[in-house]
Parts: sequence; C-alpha cells; structure tokens
Amino acid sequence: MIDAWDLRPGDDVLKFMERGVRDSGRVLMICTEKYVAKANDGVGGVGYEAMIVTSELVRDLGTAKFIPIIRQSTDQPAVPTSVATRRYINLSEGADRATEMQTLLRDLHLVPPDKPPLGRSPFVIAAPVPSGEAGEGSPGATRRDEEQIENLAELYRAAVRIAASGDMLNWRRVVASARRSLTPALRIWFETYARTHPGDIDTLTEQSMEGAAAFARLTAIALAGVTSGRPKFSNQIGLLEDILSPSEWERSGMVIRVELPETGAFVYQALLGSTCLYIGNVRSAIELVRCGTADRKAGNTMPLWRRHDIIGWPEALGKNATGTWQVALGLSARWPWLGEVFSDESEYQAALYAYYVTMSFVEYVERVRAKFEIPEDPVKAHWWPDVPVFFEITADEIKRQGYRLIQAEKDAFRSWFSEIKVDEDQLLQLWPRWIGVQERILAQEHAFRRPGLSFDRLVYDVLNK
Repeated sequence: MIDAWDLRPGDDVLKFMERGVRDSGRVLMICTEKYVAKANDGVGGVGYEAMIVTSELVRDLGTAKFIPIIRQSTDQPAVPTSVATRRYINLSEGADRATEMQTLLRDLHLVPPDKPPLGRSPFVIAAPVPSGEAGEGSPGATRRDEEQIENLAELYRAAVRIAASGDMLNWRRVVASARRSLTPALRIWFETYARTHPGDIDTLTEQSMEGAAAFARLTAIALAGVTSGRPKFSNQIGLLEDILSPSEWERSGMVIRVELPETGAFVYQALLGSTCLYIGNVRSAIELVRCGTADRKAGNTMPLWRRHDIIGWPEALGKNATGTWQVALGLSARWPWLGEVFSDESEYQAALYAYYVTMSFVEYVERVRAKFEIPEDPVKAHWWPDVPVFFEITADEIKRQGYRLIQAEKDAFRSWFSEIKVDEDQLLQLWPRWIGVQERILAQEHAFRRPGLSFDRLVYDVLNK
C-alpha cells in the first residue's frame, strides 16, 4: 500500500495514513535525513505517521512490524526516536545493499536464515525420590539413597508422596537437588545460544523454551506441594526467586538471552497459578500475583502482577503479549508430564484462563484500593493495565469452563475483600469503566472480534449483585 497507488482524489489523507500503518502486517519506514527530522519534530504528514507508530509500539512493545530502511549519506545513520532501538536495514550508498536486501526479503517472506539444525537437549533430569510406600500413618515415605529420575511425571508423583507424608526434611532435600541441577543445565544452554541471534521469533521461542526446561524440576516439585493438600507445602511462592536469580547466571550479553530466567518465571507462575485455580485454591493464586518480586533493572520490589517481563512480555519470548499467551496455552502439550496434574489440555487451558482473569481482577482491586483514577479513554491517556487482556483471545468453551472455576471461589474472593478492607461499593461503581478500558484495548488489536468480554460480570457475580 502506497499513496501514489492507493490514495484516491477526495480520500481523507490522515485516515489513509492511519489505516495504512495500523492495518498493514509490516511497515517500511524509509529513513532519509529529512524524514527523520520531520518524524522527531512532529512536522506534517510524517509527524502524524510517527505519532501513529508510537501509539502502536506502546500497545505492543515486542512487535517487529516497523522496519527502518536507511537511505542516508552519513556513516552514522539516524532513525526516528520511536524506533531508535530497532534493528534497521541499510540501503544507503556504500552499504552492502545486496546482503541487506536479502535480509529484508527473507524477513518479509518469513524465510529464516540458513543455519545448522539444533542438537539434542543437553538437560538431564535427576532427583532424590522416596524408595517405597510407607505404611498407614507412617511419618515418612522416603528412606533410601538418591536415584536417577528419567521422568518428570515420576518426580512429581514422588514429591506428592513426600508432601502428603509431611516429611519436610526429605522435601527440602528434593528441592535442594533441583536447585543444584540448575547451574550446569543453564550453563550448557548459555554456552550453546548466548552468542548467537535466533534470526526469527519462532526460533527464539523454541530455544528459550528449551532453556526454560531447566526449571521444570522445580516447577514439578512446586505443583506437587500445591496439590498435596498439606498447608505446609501449599505455598511455593519462594521458589519463584530461585528461578529469577539462579546461581552463577551470567547477566551480560544479548537481552533476549540473559533474561531467560524471566521466561522460566513466566512458565512457573502460569503453571502454579493455573494449578491453584484448578484445585479450588484461589487464595494461593491471589497471594502469588500479589507477592513482591525483586526487579533488578528497576532496583526495587514490585508485585508479580506489575512485572511485565514475567507475566506478559518476557524478552526471551519476543516481548509480545499475544505470542506469549499462545506459548502459555501450549504448555501442557509441550510438557506432557502436566497430565499428572490436569486431566486433559482443555482443563489446563481453562485453569490458565481462570488464573489470568484472577490476576487481572487483583490488579483492578488493587487500583481501587489505591484510589487510582482509571481513565475513560486509555488511548488518549496513554495508559494500559499492567496485566495484558490478551488472555481473552481464547476459545469460547475454554473461557466458559475457566469462568466456572472462578465463580466457584466467590466466598474466597469476598473473604479477601474483607481482609484488605476494600470498598465494595467502589468496586461496583468503577467496574464498568475498567471493563470499558479492557474492551478498548482488545478492539485496538483485534478489530473483527465480537464485542464483549467473558468476565464482564465478574465483580457482580462475586458480590452476588
């Protein structure tokens, strides 16, 4: 689409530019010196285009939709501020234009660069496990030496037996063994991928999820604790920090590589929260999303629901909320051992949906408690909720199934409201505006979806109004 061919006499020029930028799959920004100056100064049509581009980038920071094309006479190319951190294609005089054009064409036609096939996974799973079943009422189910575990499902079952028996000493041994396994597994992954660029988002996702498998043992143990039903083992929030700060992890290099622990944390919290909703323990899910996490980049502590790099936009998954949600929906297919927890894929996906709706609801309640002014027009206010609403892009039957899990926890929600002393009248009064914000955000990205949200009656259902 280009104005010389597609803009008819009498057409609205501004609407044409807006439609062109927003409806196109990819946008090439031809960055001459004059274009860059006008974009940064907000001058004319170029300035208007730059404003639209900035709005798009704010909505989805991980998008690779906009490609700067350099056509300049300087050795130090300039690009508009809105895309200053984006990789550009240099088609200026003196550049290797043939190679650059080949790179551009491959990307536009979704043809990844030629590269050798991946090797076999370097991760080996091992853990201490119980040696046999203890008698009825026995205080411990484990009294034999450590042995190799070939199967995460077996590790999960062993951890459930340990937790059910109340054997805290052996539980700590199992957790410690899983922690020790992290360093060598992550070192192998880092040495394999740290210095190479994946080339495309699909390869990045697969390589990052291969690395996230190093955290699977801790995850299996945590889910076992939650499903054991023993109060001492139900709170597994502490393991989140082990995943975010593994021992000897190298934090220098490409961001998409060094932030692998945040992807491990994304998987961990998604599975832990889903399990809580699945077994009817929404209070543990609420504690999870409200727990403080150390943000090393910001240098402070913030609740999980505010951690964009964990819950919706992990760097190592391409920093794209929609793509990240698809990864989350596919976790049960990727890790078959989750069949030990969830009966089938649909039950897992419903529980995942219920968990993310719960997380979004927790954000709403916390915003009301803090007397935050929820804007009527999030686009004009340049404000979006911290929890991405893209969980709504899920099959209707899965959403209905997930919403039933939430409705079953009404008493637990009301008990939480009472504990934190939130004004229930305020929750009811501001809810329509909150739903309007969520609907507006979804409409921006998915113009052809049916209007309405599957959780738009949540506060009324919880408060029986």
